[in-house]
Amino acid sequence: MAVELSRPARNVGRRLWLALRLVALTVAILWGVASTGYGVHQQRVGLAPEAIDCSYRADLLRDRIVAVLDKPRFHAPDADTTVLTTLLRETLAACAETAPPDVRERLERLAALHLEASATRMRTDAIRQEIIAHE
Repeated sequence: MAVELSRPARNVGRRLWLALRLVALTVAILWGVASTGYGVHQQRVGLAPEAIDCSYRADLLRDRIVAVLDKPRFHAPDADTTVLTTLLRETLAACAETAPPDVRERLERLAALHLEASATRMRTDAIRQEIIAHE
């Protein structure tokens, strides 16, 4: 024996489902905006040392180094490298004493790898220029 719901009861259920979906969508949008805002805030050069989240910055710097290395040389202007170097330097200085040892080691390794990659890229550019000169 099936119980039939009256029309107003079905409308209440639909409205409740719609309201729950809207609340979930609003929460998801707010979470996305807040996360993006925090990420942009952490990327600022000149951020106060006490405001720097060392583990988040380590992930951010790793991603930025990979992005710079993935770009062809003519798409990676020196401004990107300068900002990245400044972020590395500021992060290392701010996290030297406050970050856990594993995060400090990770930051130091990222800085060393960035320097090595920059030196390799400069050597490659010099070799390329020399090859172009031999027409």
